[in-house]
Amino acid sequence: MASRSMQLLKDVLERQASELEVTSGVKPADVDPNEFTSPADMLDTVISVFSLVQTLYESVGGTAEKNAAVTSLVGQFVTDSDTVGRQILGNADIKQEQRLEYLLAKTYASAASCASLKDVFAEWDNSFLPESPERYMLAADCIESFMLRTNINSPYSETPEEYWDALTKMDQYFKQAHEMLNTKFKEAKASPASSQTLGLGSIISQIAKVCIARSDIDLQRSHLPLEKAVANLLILQANAKTFVKSAMNMAKQSGGMRETIVEKVQRERRRIEAVCRLCALERKTLEQELDTIVGAGRWQSEIENMRELWVYFIYLPHE
Repeated sequence: MASRSMQLLKDVLERQASELEVTSGVKPADVDPNEFTSPADMLDTVISVFSLVQTLYESVGGTAEKNAAVTSLVGQFVTDSDTVGRQILGNADIKQEQRLEYLLAKTYASAASCASLKDVFAEWDNSFLPESPERYMLAADCIESFMLRTNINSPYSETPEEYWDALTKMDQYFKQAHEMLNTKFKEAKASPASSQTLGLGSIISQIAKVCIARSDIDLQRSHLPLEKAVANLLILQANAKTFVKSAMNMAKQSGGMRETIVEKVQRERRRIEAVCRLCALERKTLEQELDTIVGAGRWQSEIENMRELWVYFIYLPHE
């Protein structure tokens, strides 16, 4: 399956390269963008290559030996694709958003090939990467993915100190994303034109999502079998509650007149995620309580999702 996907993407890149050569000498007015490949189309294909490579690394388990096996399979393909991508980046038709997407996809694929948390951190701390909320949110997601496939994801792991360090680094990344998103939110609120461009409802949803993630992180850290976890127990658990309250209040805010249906649905989803967590932390988890606070039929799915994270077994009733 992986070989077929690689061959398909390779064929697409070769075809697109041929089409670009054919149209390179044609005046822009004579080219129908619906009939010929654009540099942006080709860069999208390179981004798809990185996404495939990321998936392959994440599917094998994270050991150095297994990662090496994937590298032997995809190494030359990635090198060739990246060469194409770097050549295209200089094209004036490439928008800044797509440049960022390319760099982040490339970094994520490279980080997914790492066999240690230290190396994962180094990939995302590269000063060459542009400052953006997306960078730091993806960095945190990448660490979480590494933790899951290497079993550094429970208080019973053999290396709770490493678990603490990973969670702490995730929180640092989320904090940076949080600060940037807050700035974007203030800019969007201050300017009606800006809110149309930035998507105020989407920013609200992202901020709420980050607050929820930071709450989960502090809650996990508070229950690790480490002296520093015990020493900071009350602070971490207070932080966890503060973050979900912030997420809940943020998600209640309006996304403005131009907010899309999708953005409204996302905001409501974040609100329910936050309210369910607050109910758990305040031990209000009886069905009648959840029906009253969250709404009948609106909490069941999220409570099940929360059970996937070990720390909520401490707060939720056992089935």
